[in-house]
Amino acid sequence: MTKLFKKFSLLQRVYICLLLSLSFLLLLAFIQLSKDFIASGANIEAQQDLKKVNQVINPYTNNPVLANYARYQDAVNKNDSAALKQVAYDSQGTYLEYESALRLARMTNLPAVERVTYYQRATELFSTDVLLKHERYTLNLEFAQFAEQAGLTQTALAAYEEALPLDEAVAGLERLQTDPLKLANVLLKARFNNGALRALGSLKVPSIDAPAYRALRQNDKAIQSYNDWLAEDPGNTSALSGKAWMLLRVGDFDESDAIFAQLSGSDALLGRGIIAENRGDFATAANYYRQGGSQRYQWDLAEIHEDNGRIQAALDIYMHLAKGSSSYTDDAAYRAFVLAQSQGNTTLAQEARALIPANSFFRLSLGEQFDLGLTVKRPIGQPVPAVVTLSDALAQSGNLDAAAGELIFALRTVETEEDLVLYGTKLNSLGDYMYAARTAQRFIDRGSQNLDVWRVAYPMAYPDLVFQEAQQNGLEPSLIWSVMRVESVFFPRAISRSNARGLMQFIDSTWTWMAERMSETPTNPYEPAENIRYGAEYLKYLLEYFDGDIELAVPAYNGGQGFIKRLYEGTVVNQNKPEYYRRIDKTETREYLQKVLVAKEIYRVLYSNP
Repeated sequence: MTKLFKKFSLLQRVYICLLLSLSFLLLLAFIQLSKDFIASGANIEAQQDLKKVNQVINPYTNNPVLANYARYQDAVNKNDSAALKQVAYDSQGTYLEYESALRLARMTNLPAVERVTYYQRATELFSTDVLLKHERYTLNLEFAQFAEQAGLTQTALAAYEEALPLDEAVAGLERLQTDPLKLANVLLKARFNNGALRALGSLKVPSIDAPAYRALRQNDKAIQSYNDWLAEDPGNTSALSGKAWMLLRVGDFDESDAIFAQLSGSDALLGRGIIAENRGDFATAANYYRQGGSQRYQWDLAEIHEDNGRIQAALDIYMHLAKGSSSYTDDAAYRAFVLAQSQGNTTLAQEARALIPANSFFRLSLGEQFDLGLTVKRPIGQPVPAVVTLSDALAQSGNLDAAAGELIFALRTVETEEDLVLYGTKLNSLGDYMYAARTAQRFIDRGSQNLDVWRVAYPMAYPDLVFQEAQQNGLEPSLIWSVMRVESVFFPRAISRSNARGLMQFIDSTWTWMAERMSETPTNPYEPAENIRYGAEYLKYLLEYFDGDIELAVPAYNGGQGFIKRLYEGTVVNQNKPEYYRRIDKTETREYLQKVLVAKEIYRVLYSNP
């Protein structure tokens, strides 16, 4: 290369060097231009991505129906509390107001006192439905913990009280309430009896001690506390009644009856009736029970008469109950019918049979089908309510929670069957069944005979899942829906007092046992697909266990197959169905059997037994 370069003159060498230098500079410039072009492209792409992100964050723009939701999302994106307050004001009484109030309550840039008002509004707007009690407790607990951290003690105490019976709420009350008497009263009201006694410490407060010891079945301490209470406040009716019941519990009938005789009301009459029954004075007991309106004890007394061969006395009570209006009406009418038949009293048997309510379990047991007398009342050309249009737009934007929420809030004030059916049908299409079903049931309880109202109350919930599991397990879909309706009213997050969970309500031990039977790890009971799968498998197992007898399998789902098998095959019932119906009265399982099979028949009527 050096030899080649020496062949050129000095001037040529200079030109060559300049040319090389210029080429190098041009190369550098080209490289920089390329970088700038790439950066520019990336910037344009980033701007486009940002635009896309903004569209995802606020999917409500350019739709007038969703104007308030667009304002809400803009306010959230900008953390603009003033704009959010205006949205809440403009959306009063709706799901969007609830969302706005809760969002404002959680805004850390707002003064604590102002956030309290939004927490209060959110809790006011939250559903009071009993199936949502756990969610309501949790929201109040969040409110209480915020108020405690903000130093707002009285507000926190009130919110903790609303969050009972959560353990964190009890702990919060015990931290903040410095007055032991107030704390004990709150805990006693919430049935935390040990907590109430613990709160009092060495203090003796008979009006708290007595009912707490009574609930804890510490009889001697309860009686002593009632005596102390009466020493402080002679003639106090609550103390007198409590002492009378405690004396009855320990078998001191004479003094107990003497105290009840001083008192008025159904509670005292019930107490005197139990004492008379324990003394063997059944006529007097029946008289007290009737005066006090106690159907349960009248039923129990009728059973005692029947078990001891006093058939006419039993019939008198059964017929009295059959002519009333209570949960025992249908059972009593049927039992009177069975007994009258066994006595050959056809006239009384006919009278009793006529008293069995139409469309009841016992009508089914006698081979009758339901006639609900339903008619179709579908509106023609009715304008679509604004809330339905709003819900549709929210669903199309991808916000299914808000789409359902707006309809749920509208159901709270729905007045016409037509609107109920519209809202309920839309909610069902969104996979939400509970709110509409419960609202429709209230219309039915008021006498609605609209076919579509009944179908909202008895929906074909989760149809794909139910049909699939019914087919795989050889079940009627209507059986799965009926159990689901009685267990949870189609609410997938339902939790019972015994901690049974999900659509078909499994306690942990049964859920784990079912998983073992299916050779798998227990899944999530709040997942509809899994809960329905386990429920269908369990129903199949019970039907096989009881040789296909649905009247044994269904109550076993509630009370356990061991209990039902022992009862039905035992020497008392001895596989006698009418006797079986009577004997399971001693648990909630009796009503469970009736509710499920009545619901199943209603599904047959509504959907031609899908």
